[in-house]
Amino acid sequence: MRFTKRRVLAEEHHWRASQPGAVRGWNTAVLGAGRAGPLQLAPVYRALRKAFEDGKHEPGAADFYYGEMEMRRHADDIPRVNGGC
Repeated sequence: MRFTKRRVLAEEHHWRASQPGAVRGWNTAVLGAGRAGPLQLAPVYRALRKAFEDGKHEPGAADFYYGEMEMRRHADDIPRVNGGC
């Protein structure tokens, strides 16, 4: 598997490493550190993206947008469809 470099929260590293069938390369959680999952990480990524966009740093904002969408994809209770047909 090939990885691309993007800005990632440490909590995402820990969460991904704890998943069944995790791909090598994700850092494991430090003992005693709090646990955060996709539901908690999506709004953090969203806030970081907004801050980078406001600062006119689009490449950094893109990394956090990708992180936000990944966390939304993995979260169980975030709706996949907004409104609907």
